[in-house]
Amino acid sequence: MLREKTERQLEEVYQSRKQYLNKKDCCEELHEMCRNCENYCGWKNHDYEGCRNLACFKNWLGLEYLDWVNGY
Repeated sequence: MLREKTERQLEEVYQSRKQYLNKKDCCEELHEMCRNCENYCGWKNHDYEGCRNLACFKNWLGLEYLDWVNGY
């Protein structure tokens, strides 16, 4: 039950950030985190939809959620 709640929270953050993920002036921590993967795979445009189940991306979403909650 707790895991389901956490997954819903991560999904909420993903939906709120989705439109900003590829913007240069937003999500700098995410872009830095993904740089090695992008270089390795040769990606010019990163499709974060494919990353949604990766632990690294979920950790970033979790950090964003904590920043969001602590901002209140």
